[in-house]
Amino acid sequence: MDENARRELEEKLQAEWGKLSEEFHMDDPVWEPLQEALPYKWCGGFMYMGRVDGIHLYKHGFTRHYLNLDGEGNAYRYLPGSDRYVPMNRFEAIENAFEGLALMGIDRSAPYDDAARRRRHKAMADSGMSLISIGPRGTTPRRSRRRRPRKQTRKRK
Repeated sequence: MDENARRELEEKLQAEWGKLSEEFHMDDPVWEPLQEALPYKWCGGFMYMGRVDGIHLYKHGFTRHYLNLDGEGNAYRYLPGSDRYVPMNRFEAIENAFEGLALMGIDRSAPYDDAARRRRHKAMADSGMSLISIGPRGTTPRRSRRRRPRKQTRKRK
């Protein structure tokens, strides 16, 4: 893909990002269901992808699997082709979200942070893939508000 075609595609995707961001409430993350379902140290690997019909969509950065939870902590799986989410066992949903992580040699508590994204993008680029980054208001996703907030700690005197 030449540079002009790439820029044109990026502009079209950026416009679509704005529509999707509004439709799925992507810029209004809700972390409580995830933090109540998992040990806090495991939450850093997830991104908030939005919500649909009261179901919060959390995507694991390394496995790319979703953990879908409602406000009460009930788990759901998406049924492709039906555009529906159906209840499922929460333990199975959590295990599905982490599936493949051990094969990558990554611990469940490893954060999907800027350094991890840079390593992933570099590996993809080194393999010959072309990357396009989009995000809210012209930023890339790694700079968006979709990341889990860090725990606040007080400095010792």
